[in-house]
Amino acid sequence: MSKVERTDSPYKDRGFDYDLLITDSNGKQFAIFLGGNLDLYYMSKPYTISQKKRFTESYYIQEDGGLLCHSLDEFLNGAKKVDKYHECFDGDKFFWFSEDNPEEIANKLEITKDQNGFSIDFHLNLDTMSRSVRFTLSGSRNFEVAKALVNMRRNLLKSLAEIAEQDEKISNI
Repeated sequence: MSKVERTDSPYKDRGFDYDLLITDSNGKQFAIFLGGNLDLYYMSKPYTISQKKRFTESYYIQEDGGLLCHSLDEFLNGAKKVDKYHECFDGDKFFWFSEDNPEEIANKLEITKDQNGFSIDFHLNLDTMSRSVRFTLSGSRNFEVAKALVNMRRNLLKSLAEIAEQDEKISNI
């Protein structure tokens, strides 16, 4: 079973209390966070030691009706209806080239929904010296997409905070 949880942000001194840590159906993890530069990042945890310069880290989020699946589904369905997002789709596959490098060498994120859940693939290039995909919030290739993903992160954090508050109230009964 996949899960999403809040983790302490290394940028607490700048007002960012939490990051998101996603655990997929196979126990592998990736993070979603705002960096110190206020840009959004999706970062793959290192599971593959590759001799190749380009390789893929894959994650699978099984459809379970939970918060994360709902958020991903809402993002993909909403994005397909907005003209400005069409350049980020290849059929039903959402893709994004990291904005910290030219597209030819940039890391790439792909999100695809199938009947059982969501595939999230990080196509990584070791020449970039990074395991992340950056969504720039100032000067983005497509600001509307970056903004929608920041809102998805914010809504997940808000929902997790509400759940934690309810759990605390129950435990104090």
